[in-house]
Amino acid sequence: MAVIKSTNRITFVSVGVSILLATLFVLQIELNRNYFLPLTIHVKQDQHFDICIVGAGLSGTVVAERYAATTNKSILVLEKCSHVGGNYYDFIDKETKIRVSKYGAHLFHTKYKHVWEYVQHFSEWVPYEHKVLALVKGKYVPIPVNIDTVNSLFNLNIKSVKEMNSWLKNEQVHYNRSPLNSEEMALSRVGLKLYELLFKPYTVKQWNKTPAELGPSVLARIPVRNNSDDRYFSDRFQALPKDGYTELVNNMLNSPQITIRLNMDYFDVRRSIKCGKTYFTGPIDRYYAKKGLVALEYRSLSFERRVIKNVNYFQPASVVNHPNPEDNFTRIVEYK
Repeated sequence: MAVIKSTNRITFVSVGVSILLATLFVLQIELNRNYFLPLTIHVKQDQHFDICIVGAGLSGTVVAERYAATTNKSILVLEKCSHVGGNYYDFIDKETKIRVSKYGAHLFHTKYKHVWEYVQHFSEWVPYEHKVLALVKGKYVPIPVNIDTVNSLFNLNIKSVKEMNSWLKNEQVHYNRSPLNSEEMALSRVGLKLYELLFKPYTVKQWNKTPAELGPSVLARIPVRNNSDDRYFSDRFQALPKDGYTELVNNMLNSPQITIRLNMDYFDVRRSIKCGKTYFTGPIDRYYAKKGLVALEYRSLSFERRVIKNVNYFQPASVVNHPNPEDNFTRIVEYK
């Protein structure tokens, strides 16, 4: 079980990939473990590659695999970390024998059939629909907000979509213009009571800013449901790779055309490696750092690892959010 204590680090990529993968882009406090066997192949610094890809995360992996599968080009993947897989790297915890995602929970979901068919080539998949609860006022309630969330928090008896729509309409703050920030966006969607209980305190912990300080798009992306659907995602295809994401990535990069260099910072070697075309999937402001542009406001997560023994399950869902301002963390992920 891992307790996530801070906030999201948003990584900008230069390559668009049509796989929809729920990720937390984060920085991890190192837990003094290295369970991954590096795939590093040492190459001469003057060697020429047709394609160079910076970053072995989701975007870089897909780009490398597509080039290897459809062309005869030579491909170099540079990765700053000691493992491939980027932020969705996972491993088997030695003490508990439980598969753990090093950088927080990751869930595969997509509405696109061609994406679903694509990933079938690299892993077996286990059907899994992610469900999240929030601990509010001593009650575990579904997230995203739905009929059951409202009934539980406010002791109501809403039974239908029509009744839920009516309740929401009475709670919502109605503006004669578009919301100017995330506070106005949340108020226009769920009203003051849910905003104060769920949206505002959690946002402050996530971003270290109040919703009033954030653009309207930040909270606009959070769904609000007028039914009892308690799934976090509503996409047609939802599953987990049977042997984990790291194995999925290894299978995608398993080509003689692909050379992987781990523990290698692109900015340390960019002048000594010859590349026909380069794809950069790291932080975009670092790429342009020498241009003197202002650094972007990244947010990070730290993790606290705890092992709870002699219990069947510690909490009623794999992920429980803690919007309560008194809790100095955002969520608990129980990997078992």
